Amino acid sequence: MAPRRGGGSGGGSSGSSSSGSSSSCGSYSTYPCSSELNFMYGVRWRPLWSQGENYGQLIMACIWAAALLISLFCLLRAVGLNKKTAAPSTATHPGEPVPTPAPTSKPPRGSGWPLQTGMALLFVSFVFLAVRYGIISSEANVLIGYRYESSIVVLLERLALPLIFFGLSQLATPPTSSRVLMLLKVPYLLFLAAYTILNMAYLILDFLISASAVEFFKEEWSWRLGDRDFALIMTKGMVEAAKTNGLGTGFAPGHVREMMYDYEDEPAYLNNRWIQIKIGVAADAVAVVLALVLLGLVVAAFGFGGSGIHKRGRRLGLLLVAAVGMYLSTLFALVVSAHFVHHNFGVITEAGNWFDFILSYGETEPDYYGLTDYIPPEGFLTGYRTTVDGFPVVQAVLWPLGVVLACIAAVSLVRAEAKEQARDRIVDGGLYYDKREERHGITSL
Repeated sequence: MAPRRGGGSGGGSSGSSSSGSSSSCGSYSTYPCSSELNFMYGVRWRPLWSQGENYGQLIMACIWAAALLISLFCLLRAVGLNKKTAAPSTATHPGEPVPTPAPTSKPPRGSGWPLQTGMALLFVSFVFLAVRYGIISSEANVLIGYRYESSIVVLLERLALPLIFFGLSQLATPPTSSRVLMLLKVPYLLFLAAYTILNMAYLILDFLISASAVEFFKEEWSWRLGDRDFALIMTKGMVEAAKTNGLGTGFAPGHVREMMYDYEDEPAYLNNRWIQIKIGVAADAVAVVLALVLLGLVVAAFGFGGSGIHKRGRRLGLLLVAAVGMYLSTLFALVVSAHFVHHNFGVITEAGNWFDFILSYGETEPDYYGLTDYIPPEGFLTGYRTTVDGFPVVQAVLWPLGVVLACIAAVSLVRAEAKEQARDRIVDGGLYYDKREERHGITSL
């Protein structure tokens, strides 16, 4: 087994060699089967982000989960609104006509399983995030298999977004749309297919990287941080947390390097991580194009949609809110992945940058026992792009904001359409007539 590293930071739970302890997988195990979640997202005693940033992310995850849960409940109620039939099927008194049950209307287009499933998946992802930040706040231990949790969140998000995009396109192009509008939808569906394929490739690689991380921990008793995006979008405070321990002294420069990137990492892991990052940038770029095409569909629907919901200002406004919301969220994700994640991974995998960083370290004067402390240099690797202070909270606000607003706008539109269909079908004394049929000179009585 390779030697355990850590540079004094530790690597998992203590007492792992004792048989039957909570941190041991068994009497013959050579690695701990549990680890502080703080260590999984930072150094042994703390995550890279501050306590305030952690609580901020926890609060935002709870807010978005609550908003999606309420929206999903309203969507399901709107879908069920038109499934109600009105009257009994038999006369209540002799001689009275048999009441005709009101026919069941189809649910509004766009309210079907794609939108419902997409919102449900996104809701579950925020629940997972809230649990993650809650465990970090409590400084609790988790099984090392919890490393797959980040991949599960990626799975939920990467499956949810294509479904939400598809549901929004159904709202923008109802069956009554003109041929011009339906033709404009063809490139949208092509981009959506490409986006879905890229997302599937991304999440498969993410699970492979998580599996590699667990095997790495079993060998080294340490976690890689560079294998996840949060270590590639660090603030200056996070950089300082990565260089110094809880006592304020510096980690060994070799330990900092191994934590971010290890020369001895297997080529398959590095290759998978590079491919994943490039696929992520491509997927985010396609998502921006998708949002722009969706915005074009909404505008075209107003011009070519003929009669229907697109001629009414309030509902057009809701579609615009949904399209603009998706555009802002996808644009933010593209900026983060292209400007920070892709660039910074190239920086941390450049050996020359680490050589300069290690040479810039200093040491204190030897103490009474002849021991010295490391003095890390200012900043980080040459070329590494740090984010603004509080960026973890900013990201927790800005990326979900547009997507959740789009979901809320879509639900509001579906509810308005469902209420309109319900008003068109009036039930009185067990008999009904349809206003739409009356307008065409048809009566059900």
